[in-house]
Amino acid sequence: MPNQNFAEYVLCGLPVMIRPGIGELSSFVAKHKAGIVLERPNPHDALKGLERLAAEPSHARRVRIAGLGDRFSRQRVAPRMAELYQRPAQD
Repeated sequence: MPNQNFAEYVLCGLPVMIRPGIGELSSFVAKHKAGIVLERPNPHDALKGLERLAAEPSHARRVRIAGLGDRFSRQRVAPRMAELYQRPAQD
């Protein structure tokens, strides 16, 4: 499950910059080109990532990323959250 800020950025079509290994989020960003996954989180690589983002037309990027937002809608996330909360109660 994404955190709220991540989901809001995607819903707004904003790219994210993330480290590898952050749950499913890093693989989501890489797979869907929803931002930059920094292999080595340092200022030099962050600047390179920002330069790559700047090279892509911003409107096209925002439309592409915002199109991914339905994955984080309440209609899709609520049933999964309910399932997760019910699981401990069943044990």
